[in-house]
Amino acid sequence: MVMLNRIFMFVYALANIFIGVAVLLVATKSISLDMIKDKVEPLTGTIVFIAGAAGFIILSLIALFVAMYSGGQKKIMVHGGAGGEVYMTVGAISKMVEKMLSWTDGLSNIKVTVDGSRSNIKVVIHADASPDCKVAEVTALVQEKVKEGLTASLGREINRVDVRIKDVKQPA
Repeated sequence: MVMLNRIFMFVYALANIFIGVAVLLVATKSISLDMIKDKVEPLTGTIVFIAGAAGFIILSLIALFVAMYSGGQKKIMVHGGAGGEVYMTVGAISKMVEKMLSWTDGLSNIKVTVDGSRSNIKVVIHADASPDCKVAEVTALVQEKVKEGLTASLGREINRVDVRIKDVKQPA
């Protein structure tokens, strides 16, 4: 899909360059619109103008779609060495944390967000607590286990692990 997106973006960029040059030539009166129409229309007909316009609209919509939906997840460098750098998306790190927390009694509806840069990684865990949960003990254990687990997995120090209890309710 990424290669197809790049091809569409390349074709779209070429079309924009062509249109930009044409507009510039018409604006500077180097050529006239009538001259373009008189030279091109007998060779191609009106249908080609319509097909070209439709193609350009389709390419524009594809470019808009690609811009909106590609490359959306931030990547964090997790390891750098002589062989190169290793990056993981924040989504992948979040899933690692959620799997680490599958053992947790007393917390449910766990959602994880990760933010970071070259120098630090911050994990925020949002969860609901059960009414009988010893929040201070459980959250301290969660912070310790997540920090240790991610440090071991990623080979990087985790700067912060915050736990935010959203609600107190019975797990479903």
